[in-house]
Amino acid sequence: MTRISAAADPRQRNRFGPVRRGAQQGFTLVELLVVLTILGLMSAAVVLSMPGDAAELRQEADSFTLWATAAQEQAILASRAVSLRLDGSGYAFERRSAGQWQPLAAYQWRQGTSVQPVSARITFDPAGVSEPARLLLERGGNSIAVDIAGDGSIHVRPAA
Repeated sequence: MTRISAAADPRQRNRFGPVRRGAQQGFTLVELLVVLTILGLMSAAVVLSMPGDAAELRQEADSFTLWATAAQEQAILASRAVSLRLDGSGYAFERRSAGQWQPLAAYQWRQGTSVQPVSARITFDPAGVSEPARLLLERGGNSIAVDIAGDGSIHVRPAA
Protein backbone atom coordinates (compact mmCIF):
# COMPACT_ATOMS: atom_id res chain seq x y z
CA MET A 1 0.00 0.00 0.00
CA THR A 2 1.40 3.33 -1.09
CA ARG A 3 0.90 6.24 1.11
CA ILE A 4 0.99 9.84 -0.13
CA SER A 5 2.36 12.23 2.39
CA ALA A 6 0.58 15.52 3.02
CA ALA A 7 3.63 17.50 1.92
CA ALA A 8 3.60 15.91 -1.53
CA ASP A 9 -0.14 16.34 -2.04
CA PRO A 10 -0.68 19.13 -4.63
CA ARG A 11 -4.04 19.89 -3.07
CA GLN A 12 -2.45 20.84 0.25
CA ARG A 13 -4.13 23.76 1.98
CA ASN A 14 -3.10 26.11 4.70
CA ARG A 15 -5.40 28.28 6.74
CA PHE A 16 -5.42 31.04 4.06
CA GLY A 17 -6.31 28.83 1.13
CA PRO A 18 -4.52 26.54 -1.30
CA VAL A 19 -0.73 26.60 -1.32
CA ARG A 20 0.76 27.51 -4.69
CA ARG A 21 3.47 25.19 -5.87
CA GLY A 22 6.26 26.02 -8.27
CA ALA A 23 7.16 29.45 -9.64
CA GLN A 24 4.60 32.23 -9.37
CA GLN A 25 3.14 33.51 -12.61
CA GLY A 26 3.06 37.35 -12.90
CA PHE A 27 3.01 40.05 -10.23
CA THR A 28 0.66 40.63 -7.35
CA LEU A 29 -1.55 43.68 -7.19
CA VAL A 30 0.47 45.07 -4.27
CA GLU A 31 3.71 44.82 -6.24
CA LEU A 32 2.14 46.64 -9.19
CA LEU A 33 0.78 49.39 -6.93
CA VAL A 34 4.20 49.90 -5.33
CA VAL A 35 5.87 50.25 -8.74
CA LEU A 36 3.20 52.68 -9.97
CA THR A 37 3.56 54.77 -6.80
CA ILE A 38 7.33 55.00 -7.23
CA LEU A 39 6.95 55.99 -10.90
CA GLY A 40 4.39 58.63 -9.97
CA LEU A 41 6.68 60.15 -7.33
CA MET A 42 9.62 60.19 -9.73
CA SER A 43 7.62 61.89 -12.49
CA ALA A 44 6.31 64.49 -10.03
CA ALA A 45 9.88 65.27 -8.95
CA VAL A 46 10.93 65.76 -12.58
CA VAL A 47 8.01 68.06 -13.36
CA LEU A 48 8.56 70.15 -10.22
CA SER A 49 12.29 70.53 -10.91
CA MET A 50 11.72 71.90 -14.42
CA PRO A 51 12.01 75.69 -14.41
CA GLY A 52 8.99 77.63 -15.56
CA ASP A 53 8.96 80.75 -17.71
CA ALA A 54 9.38 83.03 -14.69
CA ALA A 55 12.46 81.15 -13.44
CA GLU A 56 14.05 81.07 -16.92
CA LEU A 57 13.38 84.78 -17.35
CA ARG A 58 15.03 85.52 -14.00
CA GLN A 59 18.06 83.41 -15.02
CA GLU A 60 18.30 85.31 -18.30
CA ALA A 61 18.08 88.68 -16.52
CA ASP A 62 20.76 87.59 -14.02
CA SER A 63 23.01 86.40 -16.83
CA PHE A 64 22.58 89.69 -18.70
CA THR A 65 23.34 91.60 -15.49
CA LEU A 66 26.56 89.65 -14.94
CA TRP A 67 27.73 90.30 -18.51
CA ALA A 68 26.82 94.00 -18.29
CA THR A 69 28.76 94.27 -15.01
CA ALA A 70 31.74 92.60 -16.70
CA ALA A 71 31.49 95.17 -19.53
CA GLN A 72 31.47 97.99 -16.99
CA GLU A 73 34.53 96.55 -15.25
CA GLN A 74 36.27 96.15 -18.63
CA ALA A 75 35.67 99.85 -19.33
CA ILE A 76 37.26 100.78 -16.01
CA LEU A 77 40.24 98.41 -16.32
CA ALA A 78 41.03 99.28 -19.95
CA SER A 79 40.28 102.98 -19.49
CA ARG A 80 38.17 102.83 -22.66
CA ALA A 81 34.48 103.15 -23.29
CA VAL A 82 32.62 99.85 -23.60
CA SER A 83 29.21 99.74 -25.23
CA LEU A 84 26.37 97.31 -24.73
CA ARG A 85 24.27 97.13 -27.90
CA LEU A 86 20.80 95.56 -27.64
CA ASP A 87 18.45 94.36 -30.32
CA GLY A 88 15.55 91.95 -30.60
CA SER A 89 17.78 88.91 -31.09
CA GLY A 90 20.36 89.51 -28.34
CA TYR A 91 23.08 91.82 -27.08
CA ALA A 92 26.68 92.53 -27.98
CA PHE A 93 29.62 94.23 -26.34
CA GLU A 94 31.88 96.62 -28.20
CA ARG A 95 34.97 98.60 -27.20
CA ARG A 96 35.82 102.03 -28.57
CA SER A 97 39.18 101.88 -30.30
CA ALA A 98 40.68 104.20 -32.92
CA GLY A 99 37.43 106.12 -33.20
CA GLN A 100 35.34 103.03 -34.00
CA TRP A 101 33.41 100.39 -32.08
CA GLN A 102 35.23 97.05 -32.13
CA PRO A 103 33.14 93.93 -31.33
CA LEU A 104 34.06 91.99 -28.17
CA ALA A 105 31.33 89.39 -27.69
CA ALA A 106 27.72 88.73 -28.65
CA TYR A 107 24.97 86.70 -26.96
CA GLN A 108 21.52 85.63 -28.12
CA TRP A 109 18.35 85.93 -26.06
CA ARG A 110 16.84 82.54 -25.28
CA GLN A 111 14.02 81.52 -27.56
CA GLY A 112 10.77 83.17 -26.47
CA THR A 113 12.41 86.14 -24.73
CA SER A 114 11.68 89.65 -25.96
CA VAL A 115 13.20 92.94 -24.80
CA GLN A 116 11.93 96.50 -24.63
CA PRO A 117 13.28 98.76 -25.99
CA VAL A 118 13.99 96.58 -29.00
CA SER A 119 17.08 98.56 -29.96
CA ALA A 120 19.38 100.45 -27.58
CA ARG A 121 23.02 101.27 -26.88
CA ILE A 122 24.29 101.67 -23.34
CA THR A 123 27.83 103.00 -23.03
CA PHE A 124 30.03 102.70 -19.97
CA ASP A 125 32.72 105.40 -19.95
CA PRO A 126 36.23 104.76 -18.57
CA ALA A 127 34.96 105.66 -15.09
CA GLY A 128 32.27 102.97 -15.33
CA VAL A 129 29.29 105.33 -15.41
CA SER A 130 26.53 105.39 -18.02
CA GLU A 131 23.28 107.08 -18.88
CA PRO A 132 20.39 105.59 -16.87
CA ALA A 133 18.50 102.89 -18.74
CA ARG A 134 15.72 100.43 -18.10
CA LEU A 135 15.26 97.19 -20.00
CA LEU A 136 12.12 95.11 -19.80
CA LEU A 137 12.55 91.39 -20.49
CA GLU A 138 9.39 89.40 -21.27
CA ARG A 139 8.70 85.70 -21.65
CA GLY A 140 5.48 83.73 -21.50
CA GLY A 141 3.42 86.51 -19.92
CA ASN A 142 6.10 87.23 -17.28
CA SER A 143 8.24 90.34 -17.24
CA ILE A 144 11.25 91.54 -15.30
CA ALA A 145 13.12 94.85 -15.36
CA VAL A 146 16.85 95.44 -15.49
CA ASP A 147 17.73 98.93 -14.28
CA ILE A 148 21.10 100.50 -15.07
CA ALA A 149 21.63 103.58 -12.90
CA GLY A 150 23.70 106.61 -13.84
CA ASP A 151 26.48 105.48 -11.50
CA GLY A 152 26.68 102.19 -13.43
CA SER A 153 25.00 100.00 -10.83
CA ILE A 154 22.77 97.31 -12.32
CA HIS A 155 19.72 95.83 -10.59
CA VAL A 156 17.14 93.20 -11.52
CA ARG A 157 13.64 94.01 -10.27
CA PRO A 158 10.12 92.78 -10.87
CA ALA A 159 8.51 94.85 -13.59
CA ALA A 160 5.93 97.26 -12.24
